[in-house]
Amino acid sequence: MPAGSIVGLDPATPPQLAKGDAVNVIVSDGPAPRTVPAIAANSTFEQAVAAVTAVQLVPARKDEFSDTVAEGQVIGTEPPAGTAVARDSTVTIIVSKGLPTIPDVKGQSLQDAAAQLASRGLLGLRCAGKSRPHRHGHEPARRHARQVGHSGGGSSPRASYQPLSPTTTLHCGGFAATSLF
Repeated sequence: MPAGSIVGLDPATPPQLAKGDAVNVIVSDGPAPRTVPAIAANSTFEQAVAAVTAVQLVPARKDEFSDTVAEGQVIGTEPPAGTAVARDSTVTIIVSKGLPTIPDVKGQSLQDAAAQLASRGLLGLRCAGKSRPHRHGHEPARRHARQVGHSGGGSSPRASYQPLSPTTTLHCGGFAATSLF
C-alpha cells in the first residue's frame, strides 16, 4: 500500500465514539524495503532475473569483460547483494563477457589499432621507440601495428587471436608496443 494511505482503524478503537472525539487510524509507511538477493556463483542472467524479480525488484543488464568469471555468468549486482532498497528499485545484473579477444589489427595505424583494442576492453597500449622525424611540409610516417603472440613457453611468435597476456606484443612500424595491465 502506498505511503500515507490509511490501512485501517487502530484495533483499540471502540465501535462508537462521542461526537468530536479523535479516531485513531493506522497509516501505511509504504512497501517494506527489499534486500538485493545474493546470486549464486555460476548463475546465468536468467537465473539472476528470477531471483531479483522474486523480491519485487526490477532487473537491468550490464555486460563487462572478466578474467575470473566465465562468459555468460553473473559477476555480481549493483547495488551489491544484501543492500536494502525500495520495492520496484532497479538492480543491475553484471554479466561476464569472458576474456576479451585480441582482434587482428595488422596494417592498421597505431591509433586505429588502439581504438579497436580499447573497444574490447583492452586498454593501456604503449608503443616503445621513436617515430621517424618528418621534413618540413611533409606529414610524419604513419605507424602501423602488426600483431604477434607467443604461445605457452615457446619462443616462436605466431599471429593469433588470444586473450591479453604478458606475452602479447604489438609492433608499431619497427618498434614494439606492449600492453599494460
